Parts: sequence; structure tokens; C-alpha cells
Amino acid sequence: MRGLHGFLGLAGYYRRFIQSFGTVAAPLTQLLKKESFHWTESATAAFNALKQALSEAPVLHLPDFEQAFVVDCDASGTGFGAVLHQGAGPLAFFSKPFAPRHMKLAAYERELIGLVQAVRHCRPYLWGRSFVVRTDHNALKFILDQRLSTIPQHQWVSKLFGFNFSVEFRPGRLNVVADALSWRDAKELQLSAVTAPSFSFYEELRRELLNLPALEQLRKDVASGARGEPWAVTDGLITHHGRVMIPATSPLLTEVLRLAHTGAHEGVQKTL
Repeated sequence: MRGLHGFLGLAGYYRRFIQSFGTVAAPLTQLLKKESFHWTESATAAFNALKQALSEAPVLHLPDFEQAFVVDCDASGTGFGAVLHQGAGPLAFFSKPFAPRHMKLAAYERELIGLVQAVRHCRPYLWGRSFVVRTDHNALKFILDQRLSTIPQHQWVSKLFGFNFSVEFRPGRLNVVADALSWRDAKELQLSAVTAPSFSFYEELRRELLNLPALEQLRKDVASGARGEPWAVTDGLITHHGRVMIPATSPLLTEVLRLAHTGAHEGVQKTL
């Protein structure tokens, strides 16, 4: 029952983005009546419909890197949750149970861990930009100014070095979504979605490879296995050790260099 309350609170927070929210959620809200909790097929259909609505447009938005980002985060006794926002629309949901060793920590330290994990999870959006973190734990407003009393606190706060942010207090009654995600049972299916802009680079590369006669024999050799195991044809692209081959004469090399340069500050994996 508590899980259903939390889920409906999360979904209801974005109800203005969900068409016919009241009608879709009706089988679930009926279960909240006294002595009426009996899960049915209509409840399952409503649950799946709301999950889908929460993980696609118009609820989830694409990021606008000209606008400020806001991270709402909250921690419970079992886990933590966060939502990345721009304006009224969410960009991503994130929730994760605490490690067993963190379960018995004080509330301040659990909230601190949740805040750090939320910021690091949203790093591709936040790094190099000023942003706001909102939490219902008032003491965290002074996280960068107060004296830290334990070594673990120092270790967690050090993970925030390099980020440009401020922390704002937001009462729990207003922090509905992050609170609902933080109470999610670790054994249940996680609701999580991260939006990202799509680009047509690979489609352009496929078209180019199909129109280059010089690569026709290479494609045939790779497809027949004559080139050996490191080579493969995957989704219309020629790959070597899992990396996409681009002809040395391709005009797309300039785009590759641009993508590699803009991603280089976010680690080896993204650059690759």
C-alpha cells in the first residue's frame, strides 16, 4: 500500500503532462479505499500505462543546455531518489537502494550520500555548469561551509569537488517525486529514464559506406569471415574489436573529431 501511495504521488506530480490522468489512474486510486486493496488486471494496465507515460514525452523533456539544471534529491532508511529538472519538466529519474553498510548511518550521512550519488549520476548534464540541488534536509545547505566530523563525510564531500552548485532547502511535502523514489522497495522494478538528444551520425555513415565501391570487397571479406574475428559487420557498419571503422577519406572525420573533443572531458569511456 505504501508503495502504491508513493507511485501515485510521483505520477500525480506530473499529472498536467499526462492526458486523462484521472481516468488512467482510476483503477489504482480505487485500491486506496479502506478494505479495497485487491490487485486486478485493470490495475496492472493502469500501472503500466502510467510508467510508460512517465518515461516518455511530454513528461520527460530533452535537455536545454542554455537553461539552469535543478537536482531534487531525498533519502529514506532504505535508499535514495533524485530527479533532474529544468523548469517544471523532468529530464531523468534516478533511484537506488543503500548498500547494507550505509543502512545504519545517521540521517545526515544518508542524505549526504544520496546527494552525492545524484549529482554524480547526472554528471554529463551538470559538469562545467552552475546548478541547484534541492533537499529536504536543512543541514545540507551548509555542506561546503561546515566542519566535517568523520573521515567518511570528508570522502563523500570530496566527490563533489569540481562541481559548481548551491544547495537549497525544500520541505518534504514539496519534494514529492524524490521522496517517492527514495522509498522504492529495492526488490521492485526500478523506474528510471534518462533522456538524451539523438543524432544522425551513424545513419550518415551507413549511407556513405554503401556508396563507396572501394569498401565493397572489404565488407564481403568481413561478412564471410575471411578477415578474422576482430572484424565484423554490425547494423550495416564495419567494426574492428567493436569499434566502428571510418574510411580515411570520409568527410565525417571532422564530425568524429568534434564529438571526441567535446566528450573528452567526461572520461575515456565517453570519448571512445
